[in-house]
Amino acid sequence: MVRHLVIDLNNLVSRASFAVKGIDDPDLWAGQAMSIAFQSLSVFFQKVQADHLVVAVDSYSWRKALLSEYKISRSDKSKPERTAAKKTTHRVLDDLAEFLHENTNVTVLRTRGVEADDFIARWTQTHTNLHNVIVSNDRDFFQLVADHVDLYDPLHKKLYTAQGIYYQDDKAEWVEAEQRFGETWIVLKDSFGEREKFDPEWELFFKCMRGDVSDCIRPAFPRVSTRKLREAYADRGGVKWNNLINSTWGPPGETPNQVRDLYELNLSLIDLRRQPEEIKFDMDRVIGLETTREPKHLVESYFDEFCKNHRMVRLADKRASIVPMLASPYLKGD
Repeated sequence: MVRHLVIDLNNLVSRASFAVKGIDDPDLWAGQAMSIAFQSLSVFFQKVQADHLVVAVDSYSWRKALLSEYKISRSDKSKPERTAAKKTTHRVLDDLAEFLHENTNVTVLRTRGVEADDFIARWTQTHTNLHNVIVSNDRDFFQLVADHVDLYDPLHKKLYTAQGIYYQDDKAEWVEAEQRFGETWIVLKDSFGEREKFDPEWELFFKCMRGDVSDCIRPAFPRVSTRKLREAYADRGGVKWNNLINSTWGPPGETPNQVRDLYELNLSLIDLRRQPEEIKFDMDRVIGLETTREPKHLVESYFDEFCKNHRMVRLADKRASIVPMLASPYLKGD
């Protein structure tokens, strides 16, 4: 089956930029960050034995119209090094996205008002006839796991699939393992020795109830126990579910917060199936344009020139492991 590697380019480039240490020259810093990004993409591409690379890029989010404080970042004025890293990140992201779009066969998903998460979700929703592997440690993608979508967390070496959760280490040779992508993966078991089940809908429900501090999304029901959440989730439509969803909370004497209202707001912000119709239309337009482009030729020459312009001499020497990924055209699948 055709397999696509799907990447949040913002997340990847941000990590690459902050990984560069001891360099003050902005040009050299940007070059080093791009080298790390290219090598990471190549490692992931080979690890999951992908046939094509898809990258999604953030833009201004439509969610700000629903929640004005959405993703309001904390000030980094007291940390000049973080400010410099952010500037480098934006520069690297723009240069890398432009190069990938103009000079390679990589699919680049980017348009105003759409976040990378939205594009990745829409891509998997419109490509159900092939195997998509998302590489990220972002829990927002848990909800996308399906028969045709795996999520690989490289930070913790975990693979989330519709069949269960897998991980890799060098210690446990005696435990149950399976072959995926030509490698051995250990099957994660629960406390009863059974295969750990993974439920994307539970993950979505749990996040909507807990909120997301990093995105400034309030919890729908603060401090409610996980046990009560699991009981309500298992009883959807029943008494426990209704008791939970119709609860209120807040300080005495103040207008109580309605769990149902906050939960519905969080669903509209977090559920990656609930984008406005005009946003879905725009994403489909971009996906249609990207998947009907004529294949690019001379990708290796463009890559060499890009490396030269950004002082990435060592990266150019690794072209044999990178160029095939950049040159691989879009494949529709079965």
